[in-house]
Amino acid sequence: AIDSNTLNNRVYVTNRGSNSVSVIDGSTNSILYKISVEDSPVGIAVNPTASWIYVTNWIRGVFL
Repeated sequence: AIDSNTLNNRVYVTNRGSNSVSVIDGSTNSILYKISVEDSPVGIAVNPTASWIYVTNWIRGVFL
């Protein structure tokens, strides 16, 4: 899954195989860092005004 924050020009991509979320700089297309999450992340949503990302996973079906 993929989502973006236009306020800070960041793109967030779930990596199901590595249980992580990549944070990408939208202006350079380079990976800034990866955030470790649990159990096969499959969905993502960004709240740009609060600087939060919400991730759902496949195994537990919960928000992380």
